Amino acid sequence: MESTLVASDIKINGLITSLAVEEFETHSSFDEMLPEEVISLFCSVAPEFTDSELQYAFDSEESALYFTIAGLKASFSVFNTNQWVNWAQGTKTDSFVLRASLPSSYALTPLEALELNRLHPSLKFYLTDGIVIVEEAYYLAHGVPVLNLLDRVYSFLNNVNNLPM
Repeated sequence: MESTLVASDIKINGLITSLAVEEFETHSSFDEMLPEEVISLFCSVAPEFTDSELQYAFDSEESALYFTIAGLKASFSVFNTNQWVNWAQGTKTDSFVLRASLPSSYALTPLEALELNRLHPSLKFYLTDGIVIVEEAYYLAHGVPVLNLLDRVYSFLNNVNNLPM
């Protein structure tokens, strides 16, 4: 019998470790997500890039998750963008943005950022205090299949990691 679970063997470290081991049913979908469900998405995708540890922390004041994946060139964060929800452990959001902060050694002119925005229409490239930021928004209203979310997170990490640096 064929399994319908998506799982990961990656080691994880963080503040909600015991909750971040969810396996997803391949036919399930999300219309809202808890922070630990987003952690599980990353844990499911990270083995495609590294055998090392995935580290994360949740900042309840900012309603944000921060990730470090060994071997990837950027640091990653996920911010709640639903102004009506204080995203926290036990609270779901239906709208968030996945953000990558590239190393300070990665230089990009405003014209190059515009060109990257044209080449990657689902991503947003911009400069903040000399740091290149890459973002992708996620809106889960009415449900998004888990396989679609896994594919989008993988694609985001892969696009960021394959930027010429």
